[in-house]
Amino acid sequence: MRMRRLSLRLVVALVTFFLGVAIASFWLAKRCSIQPTNAVLSDEMSAAHDLIRRGLEFKNPDFIDGPGFGEEFYEPIQHVDVSVIYESYPSSDSANSELRARVRGAVKVFETSPYIDKKGQQVGERVVAMFSPCRTSKREALILWTQGDTLVTVEAPSLRYAFAYELYRK
Repeated sequence: MRMRRLSLRLVVALVTFFLGVAIASFWLAKRCSIQPTNAVLSDEMSAAHDLIRRGLEFKNPDFIDGPGFGEEFYEPIQHVDVSVIYESYPSSDSANSELRARVRGAVKVFETSPYIDKKGQQVGERVVAMFSPCRTSKREALILWTQGDTLVTVEAPSLRYAFAYELYRK
């Protein structure tokens, strides 16, 4: 009788475990299969404009600097982290190659365009992309651009905050 009760408990525990694993796998697969549309791009840009109008500011960044590398960490209102990473490469061609390599893993590339500096000169490429939250640690949205031999990456949990950073710095 005792052995039968122990066996029943073991079977219930194993069934519960495997059921939990199956449900978690299904949930993760569904979460990782995001397929954003171009309508998302215009909605997120509108939301970014609203954030800036309501006073969102990117102030007092924390800096990390190294040879050929720099990163700024911003925590704007609403406690959303935005990072801006600057990486130097030996040439503009290698910076552009690295940009294209990073974009290969994107779920969706919304926009690829020339990057124009404040003087109106084309100085590189610009890409707006979204990544699956399962393929990156926590950053789903990236805006990348090259300025000569420098690759700049804006990482944010959503496009609205990445766009808001771009709008704020202009």
